[in-house]
Amino acid sequence: MSNTNQGTDILDFAARLCGEDRDSEILAALCAAAGAELEARLREGCSGAELGERFTAAAGILALSMYCALEQPGRLRSFRAGDVSAEYGGAGDADALRAVAERMLAGYLRDRGFGFAGVQG
Repeated sequence: MSNTNQGTDILDFAARLCGEDRDSEILAALCAAAGAELEARLREGCSGAELGERFTAAAGILALSMYCALEQPGRLRSFRAGDVSAEYGGAGDADALRAVAERMLAGYLRDRGFGFAGVQG
């Protein structure tokens, strides 16, 4: 992500979503990573700078999803008292936020390994 102002805008947006109780250094690093990830996935001829606020919001939400994944690596799926055992599942909130960010830019992102295959019948 080459635009410094855009990086600052992404951080500002994500910080508003996170609220006061956050680690600013970690959030800044995640914002840079989110912006870079989305920029790399844009279709040829598109840039985050051209998409403006849409890109900023999507990158901020993606950064928030990364932040949530760090704070909540999984949800408790099962717990057993005998010999104490706990099983955690995936970070559903983080996955949902990532999906929102990707949907916001769906028309501008490259396909990720999806293709139709013909089946002879």
